[in-house]
Amino acid sequence: MKSSTFLLTILNFSYYFLYFIWFILFGMLLFTVMFDSNSVLELFKNSSDLKIETKSVLITTLVLTLISGGVWIYILRMIKNLVNSLLSKKLFSNFQIASFKLIGQLIIAITIFDAITMFISRLIFQNRLKVEVDLFEFWIIITIGLFMILLSTIFEKAKFYKEENDLTV
Repeated sequence: MKSSTFLLTILNFSYYFLYFIWFILFGMLLFTVMFDSNSVLELFKNSSDLKIETKSVLITTLVLTLISGGVWIYILRMIKNLVNSLLSKKLFSNFQIASFKLIGQLIIAITIFDAITMFISRLIFQNRLKVEVDLFEFWIIITIGLFMILLSTIFEKAKFYKEENDLTV
């Protein structure tokens, strides 16, 4: 059970760290909208992914990042709840099946959302058409999402066989 404790520790750390970063970005967005956008623009001037040179680009980038980050926070929270459920010794519950499926769907959706928003942001704000689909950053994450959906299907079948086995005993 040391591995499960270690897994929960990593999940908790990741969850709260991502929450912390999300609040910092939210604070930057509020500061940009309400006070001084120039000081925040200086932080992002030399960004390698996206050239942020105007207030509108900064606000758009921060809002899209906050949406994406919020979904990843929700995914991590669901994974934490799923791991706790799996460790509770009651396997193949409806909660676990639904969690695996929803986590997989959200991972796929947010990965595609991030790729599309990056493509559109580059097209609109930098006037350049650049399609960049990195094997590790896109396809591996999509594969993880599909694997979670597969686990949902496996758990659903296992639940059916378990219920059938319980009826025959």
